[in-house]
Amino acid sequence: MCVFPKNIFGRSVLHDIFSEITCLQNFRLEESVTGLYDFGVTKSEYVIIMKEYPISLKQWRKAHGSSWKKHLSIYLTIYK
Repeated sequence: MCVFPKNIFGRSVLHDIFSEITCLQNFRLEESVTGLYDFGVTKSEYVIIMKEYPISLKQWRKAHGSSWKKHLSIYLTIYK
């Protein structure tokens, strides 16, 4: 969930959320992209409901260690 900016100087993430939802909808049939179940807005938050995974992509990548060259083929396959 993303919270609305508290004041006029707060960063608005509306364009980021719109882009995220658009991408998830465009790739909804791809097995390698998480499922988007629903999205919406409350009085104070933007909400995106997606499939939950046991670890984040960042945690998964860190589990491979600092040698990214060793796992380059895996990363390129995922990127593809």
